[in-house]
Amino acid sequence: MDLDLLNKTAALTAGLSIVAALIGIVSMAPKNVIAAAIQALFFRSRAEFMSTANAARLSSKDPLQPAINRLNDAQTALVRQTSVARTNRWISGLLTFCQYVVGAVLASSFVQQSLDRGIVGILGILVLISSLIHQHFRPDIQLRGALGRSHRLRALIRQAEDDLYAMQSKASGAPTVDEFRRRISSALSEIESSELHDLAIRKGEEQPSARDR
Repeated sequence: MDLDLLNKTAALTAGLSIVAALIGIVSMAPKNVIAAAIQALFFRSRAEFMSTANAARLSSKDPLQPAINRLNDAQTALVRQTSVARTNRWISGLLTFCQYVVGAVLASSFVQQSLDRGIVGILGILVLISSLIHQHFRPDIQLRGALGRSHRLRALIRQAEDDLYAMQSKASGAPTVDEFRRRISSALSEIESSELHDLAIRKGEEQPSARDR
């Protein structure tokens, strides 16, 4: 019993030591490749990892750090909108295939006579489900909105990077940190509002269909 207790205590101590070491590596700047690789495991998105790496490399006393933090917010928003666009492009293509291609095949009397009635019924249900999903979630609207927001975010980030370079080089006409943050914050707020507008459009299209039923 004493030996088992010692073994369990040693294993627990070793596990806690490993966790503490990993937390220490994550919380400090990546000074070597191994530390950077371990950090990458703890951050799901590239933007989040790059944001943390930039914050670790720069001193907290850097006067431009607030501006860099706001630029990182814009980069994170771009990663999110890119992911939304990619997902909805895939979903929209799949639903279009099920609605039109499978629906057109089922409309053929030759196919209906050739296939088993059970298979024809399953395909018919698939077309109906695809139509309902498309009507409720409208991935085409989400795709168009995400592509537009991604375009605006890329332009915003390019402009912000130019302004940040001008601020770092102390060029004439460079914006202040407060002006830099306010401009990006205003643009991010407009982009979030456009996302809510897309949601309102989807809800507005659902309400008439609900009243018809």
